[in-house]
Amino acid sequence: MANPGATRNYCTQYRETDLEFFLRICGEEGFSHFWIHSQDAHQLVVTDNTRSNPTTDPLQYNPATGTAISLDTVDEWITRKSLRTGAVGIVDTQFQVFNRLLEGATAVAPAAGAGPATVNGAAFSATWQAPELGTARYFDQVTGSGSENPGAIPELYDSVQKRAATLALAAGSRALVATGRARNPVLAPGVVVNLVDHPTSSGAWVVLEVEHEASQEGVGFTSATPEIRCSTRFRAAPASVPQKPWPMAPRPVVGGVETAIVTGPEGAETLVDRHGRVKVRFWWDPSDTSGGSSSCWIRVAQPWAGKGYGVFFWPRVGNEVVVAFEHGDPDRPIIVGSVYNSTNITPYTLPEMTYMSGFHSKTQGGDSGENFHRIVMSDSQGAENILIHAEARLLTTQEKAQVLRRPKSSIEWQ
Repeated sequence: MANPGATRNYCTQYRETDLEFFLRICGEEGFSHFWIHSQDAHQLVVTDNTRSNPTTDPLQYNPATGTAISLDTVDEWITRKSLRTGAVGIVDTQFQVFNRLLEGATAVAPAAGAGPATVNGAAFSATWQAPELGTARYFDQVTGSGSENPGAIPELYDSVQKRAATLALAAGSRALVATGRARNPVLAPGVVVNLVDHPTSSGAWVVLEVEHEASQEGVGFTSATPEIRCSTRFRAAPASVPQKPWPMAPRPVVGGVETAIVTGPEGAETLVDRHGRVKVRFWWDPSDTSGGSSSCWIRVAQPWAGKGYGVFFWPRVGNEVVVAFEHGDPDRPIIVGSVYNSTNITPYTLPEMTYMSGFHSKTQGGDSGENFHRIVMSDSQGAENILIHAEARLLTTQEKAQVLRRPKSSIEWQ
């Protein structure tokens, strides 16, 4: 692996099998894979450079019919050329570098071929925009444990351009593809074969897919020797071009909001980072990660958020929160609200007190029924009032006059 890519701080396998998840990640990172089989073991090889793949015996092109076909002969070979985009562009955002577009763009390689069979240049110059494949979501100045990671942002800028370059290679890697037929039962995906004696396609080709078909004629349990026939169909691409998975596997999409429970270290009531983010455990997460390592840091939407001003309420450990996902991306959660449940019940009895509204907190280490701050409004007819309660001290400040108005009199303090 020449360029394994940056480590992702968070990555979700959502409604995918292990194989689907593996193939998607390989596609996003530009990794190809193949198997090496032996009598004793099967080895999975993941690589970002197929030009160094293992080679096998040459295959001779021989379309003649009625002659004996050996295992190293190809009797059918068809090449297919496809239109490609001219460039790949990525535009991404990250709140830690707010109001800056993270852009990466790379032109697709100008030519791909093996021998005389070559695709020269892109058929059109349009740029393929792939915002859902950005990398900003995987970099964070705050580590999972809450410590600082100042090197994350410089890596972020580099990764966007690297991802665009990877996608450009992938988009151009299948511009020229060949399909062939042989009688080679050991031909396997990932190997490089040298095609010889073909008028236009002689050269090195990397095998992408293989389909083996075997048949047996005769009765196997008699003394007669049965005849076994083998046919191999395969797809290949020029070995001179690094092959990347294409088309890429689609990213999973979360169809709506979900609820989750806020997590933190054992005994802690809160776990909030310097950006006001918390961690949660989703109900579909089978791991026992309630100690604060259950998810990435998740931002909490507020009714109002400005530079040094706004509203700020932070979900506490054990709260059930409503989580949305930007563009349906499971790697980009954002908390948009909280909900009550059978454990976390409302501060006032319902439905008897439906005309009560306001704020009711719980002091650190206290009991929500005995230790709290409260601002409550009662809109019940005949009992209209506003109740303000402070657990310890009630502090008010004013920079100018304070005026108290009543129906028959008013009081002003200077």
